[in-house]
Amino acid sequence: MIGKARVLVIILLTGCVILLMMAPGIEAQQTTFTLAVGQSVTMGDYALQFKGFADRWPRYDLYYLGRLLASLPPLPLAATWNEYTHGNVSIVTTAVAADGTVVTGTLAIK
Repeated sequence: MIGKARVLVIILLTGCVILLMMAPGIEAQQTTFTLAVGQSVTMGDYALQFKGFADRWPRYDLYYLGRLLASLPPLPLAATWNEYTHGNVSIVTTAVAADGTVVTGTLAIK
């Protein structure tokens, strides 16, 4: 009887772990964007606004629930001009218009 109870508890705990792993909000999210200066993209509770360029570095403002979370690029500057991270957010600029007024990239939340 005690052996059966242990097996049942193990099965229930395993099921709970599986359900928690599949819960919404736990999975990483990613979207691609093409933004002109001043435009923004929203994903979940985050918004990313393209601000233009400063010294050949794309500038973005990152918002969470409508509040400014970070201005990017971070200081000191990131190791590469096109990849920024802030906490669980990753921004990768994949293309830039010749005049610097439009960027394409990905926004990912882990």
